[in-house]
Amino acid sequence: MSLFGSSPPVTHNMKNTQKENSPQQHTTDSHTRNARNNEHTDNPQENTMDPHTTTTNQQSENNPQQNTSDSHARTSRNHQQTENSQKTMNPHTTTTNQQKECSPQQTTDSNARNRTTNTQTESPHQQNTMDPNPRTRTTNQQTECPHQLNMTDPNNNNNSPTETNPENNPNNNTTNAHYEPPALTTTWGPSLITPRPAHTERIIFQNINGIPINNTECVELFSSAEAMEPSILGLAETKLDCRKHYERTVIPLRSRIKRIWNHHKLTITDSKDNVSETSIYKPGGVMQITTGSTCARIQQSVNDTDLGRWTSQTMLHSDGKKSIFYTAYRVCQHTPALSTGTTTACMQQWRIQRASGISNPNPRSLFLSDLTSEIKSKRAENYEVFIMGDFNTPIDDPDLREFMHECDLFDLHEPCATHSTAPATFKQGSKKIDHMFGTYFFLDATLRASILSWKDSLCGDHLCLVIDFCQKNSTPPATISQAQANVS
Repeated sequence: MSLFGSSPPVTHNMKNTQKENSPQQHTTDSHTRNARNNEHTDNPQENTMDPHTTTTNQQSENNPQQNTSDSHARTSRNHQQTENSQKTMNPHTTTTNQQKECSPQQTTDSNARNRTTNTQTESPHQQNTMDPNPRTRTTNQQTECPHQLNMTDPNNNNNSPTETNPENNPNNNTTNAHYEPPALTTTWGPSLITPRPAHTERIIFQNINGIPINNTECVELFSSAEAMEPSILGLAETKLDCRKHYERTVIPLRSRIKRIWNHHKLTITDSKDNVSETSIYKPGGVMQITTGSTCARIQQSVNDTDLGRWTSQTMLHSDGKKSIFYTAYRVCQHTPALSTGTTTACMQQWRIQRASGISNPNPRSLFLSDLTSEIKSKRAENYEVFIMGDFNTPIDDPDLREFMHECDLFDLHEPCATHSTAPATFKQGSKKIDHMFGTYFFLDATLRASILSWKDSLCGDHLCLVIDFCQKNSTPPATISQAQANVS
């Protein structure tokens, strides 16, 4: 009876299978071989032979005289022990002479291995699934996920993933080259409802990383966007020189968008910096499209005149309220020293700001301060504010939090984050750096806030953000801090 239950014994051409598990048989064989091997203790070479030797003839070359004198004795003993040795030998052993000519220590080890083998062979399934090298098995299990191994190693601080300062890292990557954030395979938040429910406005934003001006690709892009049924679509990093090459960019773009949305209003901008005389490619830029019946409520479009950092459209609601919708892009770098070229959006803004009289401009910081002044002026005119953009900054950044506080803005995706952390919105990043902010009017009217998966987002290296809200009257609380307390 085995420790793992009864199972058919494995035979090795033995006449009597019961002798295989007899401890007396093992003990007798062991004493017999030990007595025989004691005769060779005078020859250290013989006792220390390589256990991997495959024939007895290799050992006999070390001491031919003793082998000659003892050959008759060994031959007689070999005939007597052949049957016993075959019964107890390891099934992986190739010859009987290998086991008989081993040293006493090796003979004991062989018996131990045989006993282990005999116990295991009572359960052939256990023998087949057992790893002969548990250390290798453990190592193989760990190396299946080396990233997880590095992150959980308490003695290796260098392997733990650390966040880099997004102000010093254009892509907001982590310093660990092996770390990869989990990919978003399903929509974060409520699923996108199509067709869009009645009396619902839908706002969609994404960093598009360059609008393809090619006719086919451009139509495919906006056809995919149209399937989401947006009321307002905001795109960042259009990377088109719409000032210098208006005829080659804006005119064909309007024509192709009109094929998708017959009724729409388009506003697009970039910096006034002259990057190229011939190429239409220009880093940076933003664009906003209002579609369908929502177009009838658009009053005017307002752009960031010189720097092309944001564009906006003002809207008049049925209840008389006025709203302004911004699409914005904030550069990654603090200073041009961190820029990767002379034509980046950061360098464009730096040259323009330097020419305006700022001795040491910081385009990244000036974005928040200038936008704060812009929004405060609109708030003074009783506008409700909605802003969407790539801020290249996580929501817990102190400067971004100060900007939100100064402008009375709320993170419209934050209520959804009470159950799970928002995903990284940049493919090579580790945090959500694209945001949708709004005054309390929009917070109170928000029905659904989602972040689409990679397969559902538009082309590019950022995820698509979606907000559904209804048009209704809203009475803001006495203070913004009270509203924030209500949200949390």
